[in-house]
Amino acid sequence: MSAALETRDESLAVDTRQLVRQFGEHPALNGLDLKIRRGEFVALLGKSGSGKTTLLRLLAGLDTPDSGELLVPRSRTVVFQEPRLINSKRVWQNVALGLERSSATRAAAIGALEEVGLERHNESRSRVHWCANPSCCCSMSPSPRWTR
Repeated sequence: MSAALETRDESLAVDTRQLVRQFGEHPALNGLDLKIRRGEFVALLGKSGSGKTTLLRLLAGLDTPDSGELLVPRSRTVVFQEPRLINSKRVWQNVALGLERSSATRAAAIGALEEVGLERHNESRSRVHWCANPSCCCSMSPSPRWTR
């Protein structure tokens, strides 16, 4: 088991092999093999309890695997999963936040929304709220539920 080591292949930002992280009898990750190339953007999608947050914590160095190999750059940045949408911007503008302004950027943002079934919200104003499930997409709901 290795953590926070230099990657073997310089084109890779992340390389996991047979990664296992278990909590009691529950395996959050069970033999995960994952390669992410430098410059790639990756979205982790899955139901609650499928290991998304566990993987992110391992990649960030906030947790250690039970077994397997985890190779990541020594220097990395962590962004936490709390909602950080800008209410005054449209949904597609929040998706494109930080990218160069162009018609191609707008088209890419709308394309990303289409990929996850949220294209109908692209011109809506973003609504931010705290939700019991931090991986949900209800932060774009026109009438948010404020919960803690």
